[in-house]
Amino acid sequence: MSEENKEKMVEAIANTILQQLNLNGVIEASKFYSINLANKQYAEMSDEDKQKLAEGIEEIDTEQAQAQPEVEEAPVEVV
Repeated sequence: MSEENKEKMVEAIANTILQQLNLNGVIEASKFYSINLANKQYAEMSDEDKQKLAEGIEEIDTEQAQAQPEVEEAPVEVV
């Protein structure tokens, strides 16, 4: 089997799969693609950019943790 034939068969299989995808499948495929792109981008980032990103994530996590108790302590009214 030549490489060209293999590529054509893989393309045909991929097209069949794409036609059968429902909305959840499209979302999962998009998520997988996004994760692959993010891994590539992360690998190309400088150490300084990685540190800035980590600090930004920690800041967001802290803000969310502080906001969470406010949501949990909100009184519930029964109507």
